[in-house]
Amino acid sequence: QVEGNTVFSDAQFQDLISMREGAVLDISRVQKEIEAVTDLYWNNGYIFNLISSDMVRDEENKVITFILTVQENQQAIVEDIRIEGLTKTKPYVFERELTFSRGDIFSKEALIRSAQNIYNTLIVTDVQFDIINGSEEGTVVPVYTVVEGNQMDIQFGATFGGNVDGFPVSGFLQWSDKNLGGTGRDLAITTNLSPDTQNFSISFTDGWFKDYRWS
Repeated sequence: QVEGNTVFSDAQFQDLISMREGAVLDISRVQKEIEAVTDLYWNNGYIFNLISSDMVRDEENKVITFILTVQENQQAIVEDIRIEGLTKTKPYVFERELTFSRGDIFSKEALIRSAQNIYNTLIVTDVQFDIINGSEEGTVVPVYTVVEGNQMDIQFGATFGGNVDGFPVSGFLQWSDKNLGGTGRDLAITTNLSPDTQNFSISFTDGWFKDYRWS
């Protein structure tokens, strides 16, 4: 049961809850149900709410009732967004991966999805996020801390072989930079050299056109 709620209806909370009356008690599932209720608030900016839970035991009927009491407060507004830990990458490369912007109502779901987008650029090896209070009441500042990984790769090798006509040597060289100039673009160069075959290839990849993703 949820008490003190005015923003969302009881029916909306019940839609999130999979456990039903009469089910055998599973504390881990109960905790997930409580988290689903709080996430409904957090995904809609109500992160300043105070939520307490009480467990009411009915010893005679062997029934336990969980009651969540909610004190609803104002929605949080995103005042600013910080990305820290940059060493090579330009800020806009990660900023365009965010699913929210300054002035939006805060959303936990958007916060996590943005972190996943940053990680999926393959430029970083780790992404951590936090929320701090803004300069004005009711505002927050999401902070992402990234750890940039190795962005260049070079491979080379040689093959020695013999035949009736001589002792040929072939070699290859591959070089790539998946964060060219800190812009998130990928440049790769490959060359193969042998007595009867020589080839050279270069590729350039950019998943964005201005502020739009290609796919």
